[in-house]
Amino acid sequence: MNVKRVLIGVVIAGLVLVGISLNSSRRSSEPGGLTTRSPASASLSPSGTPSASAATNALRLLPFTREQLSDAVQLATRFTAAYASYRFDEDPQTYLDRLNPMMSTQLQPVIARAATHPGTLDRRRRDHEVTVAHARPEAIRALGPTSITVLLTTTAKITNRHSDRQDTTRYAVTVTDHDGTWQVYAIELASTGNTGQSVTNGDPP
Repeated sequence: MNVKRVLIGVVIAGLVLVGISLNSSRRSSEPGGLTTRSPASASLSPSGTPSASAATNALRLLPFTREQLSDAVQLATRFTAAYASYRFDEDPQTYLDRLNPMMSTQLQPVIARAATHPGTLDRRRRDHEVTVAHARPEAIRALGPTSITVLLTTTAKITNRHSDRQDTTRYAVTVTDHDGTWQVYAIELASTGNTGQSVTNGDPP
């Protein structure tokens, strides 16, 4: 049996994986908690929820503590909201300065290429485009010994010369443990699967 799938099953069985910490520290860019699904094998209380002891036992099998998982999900949430938010009149370096402290050194040049893409910058400046995004974590897609891939949905309000609209996008964000500190290693559209790679071709959000 695939070890990664076993670990994911344990995460789902635990249920309280990250939700408690996220709910206690809600931020405008980090609404909501993880959506999980109780497996048939989980111990249920009369109310239909897994028992506290079952969740605690499940959490002991994970390679991370509940606090570490919470930190990883919150980082992915903050990063995704910042990644999807931009202004036409903002210097690209200012945008990158917000993201760089959260990114791995491998991801930084990829995001930098996207943020400085001449065609994208020209279009945004021509249209006076401003996007403000909020991110919501939905689930943990994959879990490894030193990495976690989180599924998130962004809701972005996009304003330009022509219209105001709201877009929704789903991302898969992989964070890795680097000497005890979480860093964003990859971000991609959730529809592309769980490759752990950066956004294809460095395309901007």
